[in-house]
Amino acid sequence: MVSANSLVKIRKLPYCLAALLLLYLSGCAQTPKVPDEQWSIPSTPPVTQYILRPGDVVSVKLFYNPELNETVVIRPDGMITMQLIDEVKAAGLSPADLDRVITDRFSEILEQPDVSVIVREMSAQYVYVGGEVQQPGLIPLSSGLSCLQAIFRTGGFRTTAKPSNVVVLRNQGTPEPEFVVLDLSRELQDGGAHNDVLLAPQDIVYVPRSAIAEINLFVEQYIQKLIPIQFTMGLSYSFTRDTTR
Repeated sequence: MVSANSLVKIRKLPYCLAALLLLYLSGCAQTPKVPDEQWSIPSTPPVTQYILRPGDVVSVKLFYNPELNETVVIRPDGMITMQLIDEVKAAGLSPADLDRVITDRFSEILEQPDVSVIVREMSAQYVYVGGEVQQPGLIPLSSGLSCLQAIFRTGGFRTTAKPSNVVVLRNQGTPEPEFVVLDLSRELQDGGAHNDVLLAPQDIVYVPRSAIAEINLFVEQYIQKLIPIQFTMGLSYSFTRDTTR
């Protein structure tokens, strides 16, 4: 026999869940406050110093010692191997930085090492697109590739996507990447380029879920899967953004 106290607890259960969902929904409706300077990013990526990566082909030339000239490929571990000085860390350095490192190494065995580092070939450059897109993954970076074009190359937005809050993370050589939140909903409506930006190597594009998709996921994970089936059979819930109801 079910006690009166148990009946009270069962009857109160839907109201508790409704309160939790309304609280969750009110949180989703609020956009996090971000400093104004982080909400704008140049439409054209800034020109920065090129950083060597694995797969790049570089020529190292010594003006007074041409017999030591070499053309090498930066290995996956970021190293190159040269005559007399053995292994040198190249990935993560600019050509000018690598020039100085090699010059210092050769200075230990040569009187006047005059070194030049020339980038012959650059490895393929990519951006990553993730979140609520059809096929998240790496996209080859071609000249003039915009954020929206990169999303379309992954198959476009899912129905659960929120195009008005697309995030672009950019590595500026600092411990923390810079980011911008783009509203691409107007681009989808009229095909213009109101808020779209051009991507730079190693940019990360993240498409978040819409508020309704988050609510559906919440209902699925915390109601349908966690509450015993005998408590949910025959019950239905209807939630709206109007938290006064």
